Amino acid sequence: MRGLRGMAMLRGNAPERIVEGIKKAVEFGNNPGMEADAFIDMVEWLAEEVEEDFEGGDEESLAVPIDKMGAEILYMPNPREYTSNPQMFQSYLKFFAYTHTDWTMSSRVFDITNWAYYMGDHESTMAIMRNVIEEARRLRVHTLLSTECGHGFKILRRDAEGWFGEPLGFEVLSVVELAHRYMKEGRIRLVPESVPEAVTYHDPCNVGRKLGIFQEPRELLVSMVSDFVEMFPNRKYGTCCGGGGSVGQNPAMGTKKLEHAKLKRDQILKTGASIVATSCQNCLSQLSDLQTRYDMPVKIRSVVELVVQSMEAGR
Repeated sequence: MRGLRGMAMLRGNAPERIVEGIKKAVEFGNNPGMEADAFIDMVEWLAEEVEEDFEGGDEESLAVPIDKMGAEILYMPNPREYTSNPQMFQSYLKFFAYTHTDWTMSSRVFDITNWAYYMGDHESTMAIMRNVIEEARRLRVHTLLSTECGHGFKILRRDAEGWFGEPLGFEVLSVVELAHRYMKEGRIRLVPESVPEAVTYHDPCNVGRKLGIFQEPRELLVSMVSDFVEMFPNRKYGTCCGGGGSVGQNPAMGTKKLEHAKLKRDQILKTGASIVATSCQNCLSQLSDLQTRYDMPVKIRSVVELVVQSMEAGR
């Protein structure tokens, strides 16, 4: 499928918005094409804004470290976090502050996504990955930490070493896996039933089927929700939300992506849950659009958002 898409792109038959995003990612280190100064100003402003409702912590720990050499973690966000959905970034800021994580962000590369992978543009896929890898090496971090992302995380975690033919020299981890690790180590305490609503979990395709990360998000959720309800089918048999494979980034799809997601809508409603949690921002966006389109009586939340909510309930 990637080969066919690559052929179509060479013939000029690729979505214009995605092609433009690929060019910007290669040139600027992010698909919106944001300059470094604008990015730094944005995340610093978001950090200042979250101080108003930061409970029981040191406000100085909310400061965003930029280009910190030798930090334990280099955090790679999804551009939605500093463009259309800043509340997500603020949740991650709280998570890092509450857990006293030694982390940094890069002023050169601040985008975990890789739209070229969607399009079968292998040369650009490699260039975008190389930028991320070289930045992690430059900053001498131990872990490249992905936001709640699907394909960008997947290719760095599973494909990069094989494609480049060499060890990366650092661990590739998702923020959900980190939260789960912290919980097992006793570094964070999740308050039982601090999320009073019934919660179900949607398995993202890349995070779930392709990487096998099924248990970690479920163990986090079970530790803090009053009623965890499995969607059926789930895990490796879970149904795509309908926004994957570049569909969510292609405006030409219009409402098709929602019309073809009626099966997922029905699966969600059958659970009777009040909250649908997931660990991929593409899925979060698609599920939110699905909720609006069909007026579903559910809230869409990321796993880490709920983790932060539970941590705050115990402070």
